[in-house]
Amino acid sequence: MDDLYGKLEPNGFPFEFFAVIGHHKPVNPDSFRREWSRFFDEADELTVSIGYGEKEWNYVAEIAENISKSEGIAMPSIKWSDIEKSGQTIIEVVKDRMDTIPLMLQEAISNDGQTKTIGQIRETLALLKSLLIAADWEGSSGREIHSVIDLTAPNYWIKVEEEIKKDTEKTFEVTPFQNDLTHLVGHGIAVAPTGSGKTEGAIAWALNNRHPNGKILYVLPNQVLTNSIYERLATYFGRDKVGLLHSGALLYQILSRMESDENEQYDINEFSPTEDEEELYTLNKMMFRPMMVTTVDQLLMIAFNGNKRWSVIMGEVKVNKFLHMWGS
Repeated sequence: MDDLYGKLEPNGFPFEFFAVIGHHKPVNPDSFRREWSRFFDEADELTVSIGYGEKEWNYVAEIAENISKSEGIAMPSIKWSDIEKSGQTIIEVVKDRMDTIPLMLQEAISNDGQTKTIGQIRETLALLKSLLIAADWEGSSGREIHSVIDLTAPNYWIKVEEEIKKDTEKTFEVTPFQNDLTHLVGHGIAVAPTGSGKTEGAIAWALNNRHPNGKILYVLPNQVLTNSIYERLATYFGRDKVGLLHSGALLYQILSRMESDENEQYDINEFSPTEDEEELYTLNKMMFRPMMVTTVDQLLMIAFNGNKRWSVIMGEVKVNKFLHMWGS
């Protein structure tokens, strides 16, 4: 049955299998325990109610084939006889694969001869899961969740000038310091006083150095700075292009909406997020925005598998190949 799992890397780790089986919940020996118990205790009930029988499989395969055909995708024909080999059904194969994760990792390391293989497997699996989850969300919602930044550095400076000159008492010009940042190629460290225009210059640098359609991450040490920079960048690029991510981001959205309300008294229900605010926060916490303003701790969760979103965020960072980190 190994020919059904796919192998994206020479080490042979079944990335596609674990990306699919774990895209809704973490994969560990306790996953799907209810299904395992019901299968071994009441196999007939499982076949009927959960749908692991031949009839159910053929039904699902027909739907998948029609969808693939409508999208112009050739789907390989997988028959029930290909799945139920040696007396094993899908649920048994899944359980066997999940129980033997340590052995598969050990085999991959033995084949490669280096322990860094585990890190490579983790990165590749996170990227694949991220792409799968993004495609799942986009397909089920019927809307585009990934967009791109369409401003070039020269047009960006024009936009900055337009915004600053809305205050008729202010003038604008790109300073030599900002011009140097704009044309800097590769990594750099900028040291300048507060108010000297580091933020605008850094964004111009990012626009020139990012990969095509790449994501820009603006990382800050605390939430107050993060909120401030978010508002400034949203003015330049639009709120549909800039995302805000930290532990209090949803509350910040609610309070911002209430502060813009002319009423002096508020109903307690107004402290509840609207559907639009919840949707926006959901997209932001997955980093599904071409420009993200966030705090350092959100990225640290990637390193420590801090929550169930770590693989999506890691995939979003990795697929865009661009990370802009900035101080205060």
